[in-house]
Amino acid sequence: MRPGQCLRGRTATRLVAPDSRLVRRHAAAEGTDGAALTREKIVAAQSRLFVCIADESKRVGQLGAFPLPVEVIPMAARHIARQFEALGGTATLRHKDGAPLVTDNGQHILDVTGLQIGDPLAFEDMVNNWPGVVTVGVFAFQKADVCLLGTRDGVRTLEY
Repeated sequence: MRPGQCLRGRTATRLVAPDSRLVRRHAAAEGTDGAALTREKIVAAQSRLFVCIADESKRVGQLGAFPLPVEVIPMAARHIARQFEALGGTATLRHKDGAPLVTDNGQHILDVTGLQIGDPLAFEDMVNNWPGVVTVGVFAFQKADVCLLGTRDGVRTLEY
């Protein structure tokens, strides 16, 4: 089942998140760099098994090393960027072909750098409660059940 498909009462049996940006040692992850962030989270929440696929460079002790995607309602983007600045981060509006990227849900994406996310659950909860945020690209509440981690020696399976 692809993130854009309607679930209509169905439960997805499996979710694979290719090229997850970061995988924390405790299964929380950051989303990918596409434009279906909210749909990815909906599918993850309704899945019985969340399988994360990443390479070993993405395994970190703390989230925040790569830009964090945040889907926002366009009119709130500047205000939300200032809220990230107050936390020590820098939010940049994502562009495609010279214009703001529009998500599958008609919103915009802010890419946030400069954060160190020590408590992914608290961070996800806090940011998701800011007016104008559709969702933040931290998968702490819908954390991975399994991570297939590509290493120099082959694929390593991490079960959480």
